[in-house]
Amino acid sequence: MPHKDPIERKKYKRKYYQKHKKALDEKNKQWIKDTPDGFREIQKRYEQTERGKMAVKRKERKFSKTEKAKIGLAKYRKKHRKKLNEKRRQYYLDNPKKVREINKKSRLKHPETQIKNSLAKKYGLTLERYDQMFEAQDGVCVICRKPETRTFKGVATRLQVDHNHKTEQVRGLLCSSCNLKLGHYEDKDFAKKAKKYLNNYKE
Repeated sequence: MPHKDPIERKKYKRKYYQKHKKALDEKNKQWIKDTPDGFREIQKRYEQTERGKMAVKRKERKFSKTEKAKIGLAKYRKKHRKKLNEKRRQYYLDNPKKVREINKKSRLKHPETQIKNSLAKKYGLTLERYDQMFEAQDGVCVICRKPETRTFKGVATRLQVDHNHKTEQVRGLLCSSCNLKLGHYEDKDFAKKAKKYLNNYKE
């Protein structure tokens, strides 16, 4: 075996198996035919291990019709993933208005899921971590120490996540006003132009 490290060895074995899959499978099938007693002995030993016991339990378990249907659907989706994804993409391209309407309804119906996905995608934050930060700040902006005043459809919006745009590091939760001001403050080029503009109107 070329690798002493167990993780590297495992990777090597997986690559080797993928490369010689057909030949190895045929060799195993032939060995099972030639030595059925030896195969049964290995099976018995495997069934005595924790993993083997779990496998036996799964085999013996009786599934309901609904569970069988779910398992069958999951297997079908796994097998035809590429085909289904292409079909879904094509549907999005052919029916953009309908898709937007469906997504809008989904967002209104499941706002928590929408927020959760948005936090994870943009900042790598969980909703639980956001709530912890919110509680640690007493529900107010870190800079001005005031709650969010901006509203959407009559409801106050959440505090915005402030992060470093270069390193992607999350720094804290700010109100929309402070977040906008901080963005301009960090933009040195904007600060210079703004200063120059204000100097033109000095009394």
